[in-house]
Amino acid sequence: GYIELYSDSVEALNTATVMMEVAKDENGRALDSGAARFQDRSDSASTRRVAESAVPIALLPPGDYVARAVISVGGRTSGQVIRPFRIARSAGTVARDDSSVNPPKGAAPIPFASRIDAFERGAVLAPPVVGFFLNRMNVGSGTGKAAAPAVEHARAGRFDEAVAALKSVGNDQLAAVFLGGLALYAKGDLEAAAVKFRETLRIDSEFFPAAFYLGACYAAGGRDRDAVGAWQTSLVTEGDAPFVYTLLGDALLRLRDVDAAIDILTEASTIWPDNDDVRLRLGTALAMGGKPADAIKLLDPYLATHPQDHERHFVALRALYEARAAGKSIGTPDEDRQRFDRYAAAYAAANGPQQALVEQWKRFMEKR
Repeated sequence: GYIELYSDSVEALNTATVMMEVAKDENGRALDSGAARFQDRSDSASTRRVAESAVPIALLPPGDYVARAVISVGGRTSGQVIRPFRIARSAGTVARDDSSVNPPKGAAPIPFASRIDAFERGAVLAPPVVGFFLNRMNVGSGTGKAAAPAVEHARAGRFDEAVAALKSVGNDQLAAVFLGGLALYAKGDLEAAAVKFRETLRIDSEFFPAAFYLGACYAAGGRDRDAVGAWQTSLVTEGDAPFVYTLLGDALLRLRDVDAAIDILTEASTIWPDNDDVRLRLGTALAMGGKPADAIKLLDPYLATHPQDHERHFVALRALYEARAAGKSIGTPDEDRQRFDRYAAAYAAANGPQQALVEQWKRFMEKR
């Protein structure tokens, strides 16, 4: 969307905002939207402003729609501009070759909760996660029981106290630097923490807990590509922790590197076939990779026990819609419609935010 605003009042232009929306008709609710970005506000005296915005339409069924630019000034809606457009056909899905990996069996999974769409910095500071890496650090090697207080402080999240306790016994530079990095990371000082974790790796290049937390620094700072590299390194010896796989899969999905995400999550699913965190991510990746039947096979049992997960219901609904739009089906047409209705009802009950779009998909499913 592209729009130009003109006014003799520079103040009005400087406080103007534009929201681009796609709707079924002029008065219909928005199916999707995006805030417009102004291109030339550097010239504050100009009486003209140009704004652009991109709103995805690939998921909409064929038909007539309107693009709607809603203009606000000083936080109040001032007017709108409507332009009609038509979607003549839907894009087909892209098939992908299967791949299989047969890694060794892993240990019981460590409880871990995180979101796919945004890395949560505090998730990797949970006691089970920190304890997992402390067990592989052998804190206090050569110092006997004197290092035990440092270990207990670290397990409880008291990283400054852990560093202080370790200083009193000395002789463990690697542990001191690593715990110092954890203390800085816990405070949100990501750059300084990353320096500590790199220093730890210089002391011992095979100390993969430091690689894992270096990846966490990158992910928390929005550098998912760098995080992927660090977390791939940490898989070398830490492959019995599903959260390493799920965090890596999340970063790959955020980067839209779907094939790589499917590969790493398929590997994880062979180790932990019943792990919900692995299953929902692999199902999401398969749906994004144009494999709706495989995605539904994985997601359906998960959705049956997680009716409030509207995000995964939306993924499943999209997979069913895209299969039908491409002239394919996952089960029989009737089975697909019934499954779609069931998912749509759960999505509505969970107050999913894309209800208008789901309704458009439902109409498309019903007429085919």
